[in-house]
Amino acid sequence: MKLRRYQGKTYQEALAQVREDLGPDAVILTTKELTQGGLFGLFSRAAVEIVAATDVPIGSRGTGRTRSRGAVSRDAAPKAASTPARPSPSGPRARAGDESASSPQADPASSPQADPASQARGMKAYSVPRLDREEPAPSKAADVPLVDDSRLRQMEESLADMRRALELVASRDQEAASLVRGRVSEGLVEPFKALVRAGVDEACAARILHEFADGDGGPNGDLEPQATARTALAQVLRASGPILGSGKQSGGKIVAMVGPTGVGKTTTIAKLAAQYALIADKKVGLLTVDTYRVAAVEQLRTFAEIMALPIEVASSPEEARGKLSVLSSRDLVLVDTAGRSHNAEDRIEELQRLMEAIEPDEIHLVLSAGTKPADLTAAGREFGRLGVNRLVFTKVDETSECGGMATLAHEMGLPVSYITHGQKVPEDIQVAEADGLASLVLEGYRGNGDA
Repeated sequence: MKLRRYQGKTYQEALAQVREDLGPDAVILTTKELTQGGLFGLFSRAAVEIVAATDVPIGSRGTGRTRSRGAVSRDAAPKAASTPARPSPSGPRARAGDESASSPQADPASSPQADPASQARGMKAYSVPRLDREEPAPSKAADVPLVDDSRLRQMEESLADMRRALELVASRDQEAASLVRGRVSEGLVEPFKALVRAGVDEACAARILHEFADGDGGPNGDLEPQATARTALAQVLRASGPILGSGKQSGGKIVAMVGPTGVGKTTTIAKLAAQYALIADKKVGLLTVDTYRVAAVEQLRTFAEIMALPIEVASSPEEARGKLSVLSSRDLVLVDTAGRSHNAEDRIEELQRLMEAIEPDEIHLVLSAGTKPADLTAAGREFGRLGVNRLVFTKVDETSECGGMATLAHEMGLPVSYITHGQKVPEDIQVAEADGLASLVLEGYRGNGDA
């Protein structure tokens, strides 16, 4: 197979060149747009390039299939007339001579010495079949060799990726349908889908709806699926309310904040301290054990100075216990701890020793609402060893999916105490409420502070 490239200002112009040179037997392999001329892209003109091929040798088109033996081109006829006739030999030599007339050596259009114009005239005269003639398809696929073209390979890879993606989507749809049929009753299928779309784990969504169906309220056929899902969430999720009242310590309540790095523990403590000191008129004290981050200590110390709040810094569990005695006259002591990865076993054990030393009334696990559900679950499992009894979800304004919050709260069986939604102190924090949590999970943060 012979491959040739043709360029023209338009696709039609390039195609005309293909037909002129290769005839209707040509097979178009690729087409692409390109630019010609110009300098650094300026004053260039658009063009089209066609790569075409034919299974008939270009120098001998028409000599094997469309020409009879001994035929000559019309352009070659005047030359033949001006040449003196020779006696026609007879016998085998005559037959060999006749056959040689159809060979490339006897064809003026295919002669190596012939100029391109005479070749083109020869092809137009007798080698191009009629345009309306349909050529038979190759008898075997092997007759058409594959083209080693990077663009073709990319297209094949893209098609393969699309096929795998479609197969995955189809399998997930089938799996989801079977899960729905096997986990919830027919009347709760749509609420189940609403919970799953909101990011709630499928198994957790099924359990929430089962608890809702078995509860006093039960499903109401008059409610829309979204309303049913919201009612189920509000019934199952719990909110602890604000951290008020006196704890078992004689001086007041001790509340510790624990969690991974970067979730906003220090900022949350600042917001709570400001609300209780300024709004609730409580005596608030601060204790930080986050000596791993100098910036965190300085941030909290600066805030304490602005608010005229006492602050103590400890570097060990034993020192922290002693610092609490200094703050014993406070109504509320908020304890800031160092961020710990739930994958760091030794760091979790350090926090565990700290909690045993200071014996807080409440331990709030602070987590970012935008954390992946799998990481939320892992963090809840590891930090749960500290005796966590409250959940705080931060940065709800930075995520479009809060379903992981519902999954973790339900799986751990813990109430949610606060929701934060910004950096402003003390405004961007809200006491969690069950109805607000349900709306937050199903609809996302709406900017009004409802939680």
